[in-house]
Amino acid sequence: MKIRSGFVSNSSSSSFIVIGTATEEHIKFHRGQWGGKENLSVTPDLGCHQFGWDRVEYTNFWDRVFFAWIQAAYMQKERKNGGHPEWMKMLNKVLKDKLKVKRIHWNVSLETPASGHWDDWCYIDHQSASHEGQNIEMFRSEEELTNFIFSPNSYIQGGNDNE
Repeated sequence: MKIRSGFVSNSSSSSFIVIGTATEEHIKFHRGQWGGKENLSVTPDLGCHQFGWDRVEYTNFWDRVFFAWIQAAYMQKERKNGGHPEWMKMLNKVLKDKLKVKRIHWNVSLETPASGHWDDWCYIDHQSASHEGQNIEMFRSEEELTNFIFSPNSYIQGGNDNE
């Protein structure tokens, strides 16, 4: 298991990611649950999609998928400022290849909801997010992203430094 040394800390949040090693068995398990479909619809009810102050380990498969999507979406949104729009392509490719799905429909958003439906809003607290250069190790390669998403030993450690 690879562990990122150090962590992000400021007056509000601190988080880090741990990336385990995914085996073909891990990938087949998730393919059996979620894969082999023409279309995969990703909705907020599948897992945690708001990573803020909570001191918790996010270990669920979908928690890791959402965390990766949010990080990639932040950088795609920031492309005019030197962002990394290829991360979203990498995420979609890894999920399609490993889950054996043809299309992924991301029914999630980074936009602050005007409707008051905050449950649908996706975010990572500011200084733990990719647009501030944090928790981006999963995008070093497709293999690293596969390990982060599919290994049961991968997780996001959330928290804050006010405790």
